[in-house]
Amino acid sequence: MGIPNSVTASGGIYTHRDGRNVPDVMRENMDFPEFNRKQSETRQRKGMTFVYSATLGKPI
Repeated sequence: MGIPNSVTASGGIYTHRDGRNVPDVMRENMDFPEFNRKQSETRQRKGMTFVYSATLGKPI
């Protein structure tokens, strides 16, 4: 996939308030505008956004 053109991320410490300094909830969007995926013999799709979400908390 290569290096993303842009990345946005958000998160925070919301469930485990125990002195840690890393987020327990995080979401990232990575944009790969030059990524090519061959969909069929005659058609190709260009571009992809990869979304990553992680949480260490219990689901509500």
